Amino acid sequence: MINWIAIPPWARRPPFTLPASTMGLLVAVLSALGLGLLVLLAVLFLLIFAIARTPCQNCNGSTLFEVGLLIGLGFALPGIGGLVGGYLMYRQRPIGQVIVSVAILTSLLATAVGLARGDGTPPTVIPLLVGLIVAHYLIAVTRFHSSEPSSGQRSGH
Repeated sequence: MINWIAIPPWARRPPFTLPASTMGLLVAVLSALGLGLLVLLAVLFLLIFAIARTPCQNCNGSTLFEVGLLIGLGFALPGIGGLVGGYLMYRQRPIGQVIVSVAILTSLLATAVGLARGDGTPPTVIPLLVGLIVAHYLIAVTRFHSSEPSSGQRSGH
C-alpha cells in the first residue's frame, strides 16, 4: 500500500526520472516558504478579526474554527509533511517520498472539499488542483540512488 502511494502504477516506468536529493531539497525549501507564508497570513487574519471584532464576512456561514481547521488540515499539515518528507528525500530515505506523496494527496483532498463547500471559485482552485497533480507526478517519478553496485560493477575485493 505504501509503495502504491509513493509510486503509483502509472509512474512505474516513467519517460524521465528525477534525483531524489534534488527534489527533496526543492520540496523542503518550498514547504518551508509556504509554512512561513501561512503563519504570516494566519496571524494577519486573526489580528484583523480581533481588532475589528466582526464575524467572518466571506466564510459562507462557517465559524472561524471551521475555516481554521480546513486551513490547518489543508495547508499546514501538508506543509509540515512536505518539509519533513523533503528533508528525508534529500537524505536519500525512501520514506520521505511516501510522506511527501501523502502530504500532496491531503492537500488535494482538502482543496476539493473546500471547493465543494463553496470556499473559493473554480478559476482560483482548479489551477491549484492541477499544480498538486503535477507535483505528485514529479514526486512519483523521483528515484533514489542505489547503494548497491550494479551488475556490471565489481565490488572492490
